Amino acid sequence: MRHSKKLTTAICGLGLLLLGALANAQTIDIKGMADAIEKGGKSNDSSQQSNAVEGQPILEPRAQKYWGQLTSIENQLVSLPVTNEGYVTYKNLFSEFTEMTHGKDKSSYLMAMTRDRSNQLIKKQNKVAGLFETRKTEFKSIEESAQNERKDASEKEMAALLSKYHEQISGLGFSDTFLKATIYLQIDAANQPRKFLTFEEWLAAIFESGGYTKITKIRTKSSQGILLKRAGMQSAGILFKYDDGDLFPSGTSDGEKVQPIMTVSDQVGVSVMLINATALSKNPSDTIKDAHRDVSGTYEKRNAIVEVKQKGEQIAFSANSSVGDNACNLGDDAEPMVAKMVDSNRAIWTSSDGDNCTVILNFKGDELKLASKDCESSCGIRAVGSMDGVYKSKKSKTINLK
Repeated sequence: MRHSKKLTTAICGLGLLLLGALANAQTIDIKGMADAIEKGGKSNDSSQQSNAVEGQPILEPRAQKYWGQLTSIENQLVSLPVTNEGYVTYKNLFSEFTEMTHGKDKSSYLMAMTRDRSNQLIKKQNKVAGLFETRKTEFKSIEESAQNERKDASEKEMAALLSKYHEQISGLGFSDTFLKATIYLQIDAANQPRKFLTFEEWLAAIFESGGYTKITKIRTKSSQGILLKRAGMQSAGILFKYDDGDLFPSGTSDGEKVQPIMTVSDQVGVSVMLINATALSKNPSDTIKDAHRDVSGTYEKRNAIVEVKQKGEQIAFSANSSVGDNACNLGDDAEPMVAKMVDSNRAIWTSSDGDNCTVILNFKGDELKLASKDCESSCGIRAVGSMDGVYKSKKSKTINLK
């Protein structure tokens, strides 16, 4: 009897050792353990028992964490009122959802998903994604109303500029037909030309920039345009070909010779010039001395921050601003936007997803002037335009790339 008892104890000890080895090798069937618990069975895994919440499956700890976050998003989505405030919360929740599944947490999230043998995490993700689509339809009228408000505000602002510079624009001698024609730009080689501004709107924006000492009309047999003169710099002109109410850049000029646009790459370069022409500082010539500096660092203004990392002619950046509960977000540390330097002080970025969002970064000394256009899809209703303005460099966070 005594030997039998010792044998039993030895067998139990060996069994525990084997279980320990299996656990260390991470070969325990977590799904089977979860099934046993859900059926009323017992488990010696106290950590799994402590994670058991009513209505929540037993998952690997990391998967359990994300399952809980998805459930929180789901519960908030279900109860959102169809109001402006509800729409703002919807956009914030969507940002949180995409950040978790495709942003900074992407690697950790995918790892948790692969360890979830019960597939509960992917099921929850699909459910939440479907709920976002349902609520998006419900918020459509709110979004359209906000877009109309922004459009009305933009049209009023442009009307004010046209009135302010009416005499200067008329004095250039262009016909009304040419002034009312719409400029189309080739922002990048992969897409079709995009509608920009009418010619008179572009001229008004140029006059408003205040960066030129002289603006004159130029023309050839088939094209017309303007010659821009900046203090201390050679004149630069852009010519347009008129085609049934539309204008397409056709060439550049220094005031004497005309260089025709021959390639898509030329089109992109001239398009960048057109956009930049409306975003100059009052004294652009005084920024030339900074041509070879590294602009990497953190730039801040009230309720807004821009992170910049420069490598050659590429500027990786992220911009975040807020107005109350509304926010604008472009890029992050994991997936920044990448702008291209177009001269010694300015870089430009444009989205490739069809919303025409364009951002111009103008560096001057320890300041950054950011100007955005058509970036409403990245902002809450009341935060549109909050990214724009002058930022000051925060030296303590400057990053020098290798």
